[in-house]
Amino acid sequence: MMETPSHSSPMVEGRSTLVLLQTLVMIILSYQLIFTSEKTLSLVAKTFIILCFMGSTLILARLPTRFQQSGWFIGTLVLTDTILTAYTIYLSAALDSDLFIIFFLIVLLAGFSPNLKQMLGLSVLLCAIYGVTVYIRADAFSEGHFLRIPLLLIMATFYGATAETIRKQQARQVQLIEASKQAELEKSELAAQLRQAHKMEAIGLLAGGVAHDFNNVLTVILGNASVVLHTMPARAPDRSALEEIQRAGERGAILTRQLLTFSRKQTLQLGSLNLGEVVVEVRKMLHRLIQEDIELVHIQEDIDGLVKADRGQREQVILNLAVNARDAMPQGGKLTMETRNCELDERFAARHLDVRPGRYVMIAMTDTGCGMDKSTCGRIFDPFFTTKSPGKGTGLGLSTVYGIVKQSGGFITVDSEIGMGTSFKIYLPRVHEGIRTASPARKVTPINTESQHSETVLLVEDEESVRSLVHRVMGAQGFQVLQASNGKEALSIGQEYPGPIHLLLTDVVMPEMDGPHLAEQLHAAHPETLVLYMSGHTDYAMLHSRILDDAAFLQKPFTAEALNEKVSEVLSTPPSLAT
Repeated sequence: MMETPSHSSPMVEGRSTLVLLQTLVMIILSYQLIFTSEKTLSLVAKTFIILCFMGSTLILARLPTRFQQSGWFIGTLVLTDTILTAYTIYLSAALDSDLFIIFFLIVLLAGFSPNLKQMLGLSVLLCAIYGVTVYIRADAFSEGHFLRIPLLLIMATFYGATAETIRKQQARQVQLIEASKQAELEKSELAAQLRQAHKMEAIGLLAGGVAHDFNNVLTVILGNASVVLHTMPARAPDRSALEEIQRAGERGAILTRQLLTFSRKQTLQLGSLNLGEVVVEVRKMLHRLIQEDIELVHIQEDIDGLVKADRGQREQVILNLAVNARDAMPQGGKLTMETRNCELDERFAARHLDVRPGRYVMIAMTDTGCGMDKSTCGRIFDPFFTTKSPGKGTGLGLSTVYGIVKQSGGFITVDSEIGMGTSFKIYLPRVHEGIRTASPARKVTPINTESQHSETVLLVEDEESVRSLVHRVMGAQGFQVLQASNGKEALSIGQEYPGPIHLLLTDVVMPEMDGPHLAEQLHAAHPETLVLYMSGHTDYAMLHSRILDDAAFLQKPFTAEALNEKVSEVLSTPPSLAT
């Protein structure tokens, strides 16, 4: 945030002006008293009054700033000068003239004129009228008449400047009040965003832990199902039931992947993408996804720069938002998809938590559906929260969007009003250099009992059921498998084993010693050993800072076929590429 320069109050800025005007007023009033033809006051009395005038001016000049900034000061000064002027006019025998009328008209003008310039213009006009009236009545100006016109002009300037000062003070107070209200509003919004961020972080940790445990369970289910299916005859009576178990396990794996995405613990294939090109490709799928009574509008600028993101995940974000918009418009409507460059300044960043100013690419998805209230908007990204009827949604679509956007270094906002629709805006930081990447096509390697291996594999897994499954699959392929339940035990086995260890197949997160530390220490005794990591809790930061080769990672849950494929891939990697 740029520092805002301080402003002195209008009262302080106009202090010298008020002192000057007050001095002129006192001079004119003193002159009026001295040279009046009225003998009501003695010379001593006149001298005393003039000294009081001088004293009041001196007090005004020396008055502390805190008094001049007080709300009562201007009113007191105006009232005092008005009384002094009226009393001086009375003592100078001008009571029967038109002077009083003009004087009070000037006071009224000061109160109702919108600015000082207009006030002075009207005052000059009144003084001219007064001068013409006096001239017509007296045929010539007397000395007393001559003094009254500058008195009126000076008083007009005084009242006008005072009224202008009051207006500036009031405007300043209004600005301060509005700024204070805006600051309180922004503070409240940031506090709400902080609470939401803490809530999402806590839910993310819980979801990631649950997904990790489920992945171990699903690995056992899917792995054993695939092993049994491979050995079961095609027409066996129980084969269909076992295939249904496998399909249910795969659906469970999809749910756990969505939970991992929300908790930002999913592995992403990051590359530099032109988001405009991705949106154009996804738009073709959107026409098949939404019903015919929904109008699809695409607004796109020329995107300057790329974003660092996973192409497949980015497509999933757009599709999930489109599905959410479609379901919000059962009677049809309009879905607007907008892509453009934007610059986020410091003020915008200050109003949004964990947002940095800079250059972004923005994707907006806006529908004309039923909309949401504020309470619903606050929970819309929570896992398993849905406004749809039972059976029509898992409540993980927008949670997945949230996790992908956050893991890609961006942020997402939602603006909704009941009956008006909803708008989601995604902001991703722009980059200008990078290599566009594409995920390699997967090939499925079936279990091959005829192809036997002879390599030695050190298997490290703290979950006994998963370890038993992997040992069974690897043993069936002919591998010599050494087993350990934790990193320290595996390190001891590796240091004592006399022969070569061709592959370290290890879990990432384990008690006592994690997979990367184990691999690092094992290489001291067996530098030729290749490494394959497996985990159901794929912390993105850890994987990409400690595990450099993404090909040496196997995501849980996995089938026996996927395990064989990945092991064969790692063992066939040239040593220079495996390190």
